[in-house]
Amino acid sequence: EGKTLEELAQFPVLCSCLCMMEMGVVYTAKQAGEGSVSESSPSTEVLLQLHSAILEAVTAIVHFLSGLQASRDRSQLLIADVHPVVVATVRVLGAWLAEESLELSTEVYGLLPFLLLLCDPSPR
Repeated sequence: EGKTLEELAQFPVLCSCLCMMEMGVVYTAKQAGEGSVSESSPSTEVLLQLHSAILEAVTAIVHFLSGLQASRDRSQLLIADVHPVVVATVRVLGAWLAEESLELSTEVYGLLPFLLLLCDPSPR
């Protein structure tokens, strides 16, 4: 909290953690969608705990991106759109939305203009 993108860049482990979280979202969705239980599959309780933890983390990501949206104007986004932390958070959010489109929908709807601006290929 309260850190700038430049300060976050000093924490290279953060992008790795976000990558692992993205894989966790995909894994949880895959396990929940299979329906078949094997010895190597986690229990339903474990999957629910993992889903709950990921939901809390995605909520934090939404708040991070909302704060970034509020603090930046279009001319400053040139640096933000290629920043590894921003890219990693958007990837996790995308993975989450691919699996859970109803959770946090109101908050994500508010971010859509900002996310589209980040993805805009036109020169700034």
